[in-house]
Amino acid sequence: MLTLLTRSGAQSRLVPIIRRSSNIIVRTNFNNNEDIVQLNKNTVHRCYSTTPTNSSTSTLFEKAEATTQSIHSALQHDVVAAKEGPLHNYDQLISSGKIKVDKYQRETVKLLQNLYNQIKDYNPVSSDDSDSGNFSKWVSKLSILSSKPSSPSSKNQIKGIYLYGDVGCGKSFLMDLFYDSVPIHKKKRIHFHHFMLDVHKRIHKWRQTKSDDETDPIPPLSKQLTDEAWLLCFDEFQVTDVSDAMILKRLFACMFDNGAILVTTSNRHPNDLYKNGLNRQLFVPFIHFLESKCLVHNLNSGLDYRLTGKRSKNVYLTPLTPENKEKFYHLFDELRQGEEVVSETITINASRQLVVPRSARGIALYRFKELCDAALGAADYIAISKQFHTVFIEDVPSMNESTKNQARRFITLVDVLYEHKVKLIICAEAAPSRLFMSNAEDVDTTTAEFRQMTDDLKLTPEQLSRFTGEEERFMFSRAVSRMVEMQSDSYLSAHHNPPK
Repeated sequence: MLTLLTRSGAQSRLVPIIRRSSNIIVRTNFNNNEDIVQLNKNTVHRCYSTTPTNSSTSTLFEKAEATTQSIHSALQHDVVAAKEGPLHNYDQLISSGKIKVDKYQRETVKLLQNLYNQIKDYNPVSSDDSDSGNFSKWVSKLSILSSKPSSPSSKNQIKGIYLYGDVGCGKSFLMDLFYDSVPIHKKKRIHFHHFMLDVHKRIHKWRQTKSDDETDPIPPLSKQLTDEAWLLCFDEFQVTDVSDAMILKRLFACMFDNGAILVTTSNRHPNDLYKNGLNRQLFVPFIHFLESKCLVHNLNSGLDYRLTGKRSKNVYLTPLTPENKEKFYHLFDELRQGEEVVSETITINASRQLVVPRSARGIALYRFKELCDAALGAADYIAISKQFHTVFIEDVPSMNESTKNQARRFITLVDVLYEHKVKLIICAEAAPSRLFMSNAEDVDTTTAEFRQMTDDLKLTPEQLSRFTGEEERFMFSRAVSRMVEMQSDSYLSAHHNPPK
């Protein structure tokens, strides 16, 4: 039996951890004060006694003397007989032969199943709602923050899940499995890029319509978002934009206060989010806050599932030879089936439009420079993915530190097209794994121009790594994996999933 050392006043004793359903429960009784504490796999939370015996002993647990390994063991050795939810569906896929057994991945599904069990009957309570009855007031005193106590008004004690790992390890697959299993109406599955674009769009609209006495868009925005969906499932949580970094802490704090629960995937541990970003010290509190609200779990199992798909069609042509260009245009002509090639314009918003120079039959054809040399961003690429089921891109060059702006745009483009199952046909200078090569000598950090730039931006030595391609190489590893998967038969046969 797993035990915890607890203290109350002068008393210290071992108490049992009781397994109840899929939660770990600690039941204690000091001076007739009974308390129940729910623990997750990675953290033992402090808990506050509802009726302390004296003013000097306000805490039931000063510190829980249990290791993460012990709690992991308690979960892993427990036989979960799931009759519904992500674990049940995962085992069904294994039984039917649709996926192979992956013990490491199944342990992750157990975490998702545990969260499923907690939220399937969960009703979020806004922090604005007043407590009703002594029991609610008692429950509100329990703290779920592992680093320090939360405020007494905090009501949402369910931790979300932050899954991170290398490209192709199955994060998005498990996210979809969980999302499709949850019988909840107010849920949203969205790419983090798209979510933040929507946030900024709503803030802009609020500023245009607000009254004179309204000064802060975050509280009404967070309430609106949570009313629409309190279960948020994000794919590819990453922060590269300073405007996103500066509002995330307040936005998510308000949303969690309104009862929101977050499940997200990322290629990075939370501590590496917005790494080397400008004014990152202002972003660090959000990292600690995120870790207090989510169970952080590494999904790396050493296998890239995207590289295992069968590929019978050649949709990535390299190098840039006349023969490959001929094949490229032949495939375009074959797919357009004789329909006339025309130029068209896509409306991005009230003030912006995007020209598509060559299009026919739901297919767009671009040169790399037209998509990545121009000042385009995620909103433009989302509009393309909504309008076209197939995108051809020719003359894709090898990229290095001297073309990092183009590399960033290309990475964003691949991410968006992949998210919406847009078919991608490329004619490139090099294979995906060699498109972005480190070439630090291309950036001379000793020149007066470079020193002037870093002085103007007030960059620290750590932040100089932004100009040596570290961030781009990391993101490009994900893009490479996705470009390989986008050549597979399973991806090419998938239905186009345009943004709503």
